[in-house]
Amino acid sequence: MSSARFFLSSLTACLLLLSLGFAQSISGDIRGLVKDPSGAVVANAEVTVTNLDQNTVLRNVTTGASGEYVAALLPVGTYKTPLRRPILRRPR
Repeated sequence: MSSARFFLSSLTACLLLLSLGFAQSISGDIRGLVKDPSGAVVANAEVTVTNLDQNTVLRNVTTGASGEYVAALLPVGTYKTPLRRPILRRPR
């Protein structure tokens, strides 16, 4: 009976350690808010997400009506997110 108890305890400990390993994240999100010099939010601005480690553009995202943007599920790394340009729309 003690060997069965030892086996179950060992199995439980192994499963617990494995579950902790799966909790580690290998990706992340970049969130931002674009404002003009007066402090007003900028809607429909295009933001380029560039991975500096690989020197590659990974995403182009557009700000919403509130000036916010999200680039989700990016691999771990160092990024820059310059504003490319506002997307200007003519009034109707």
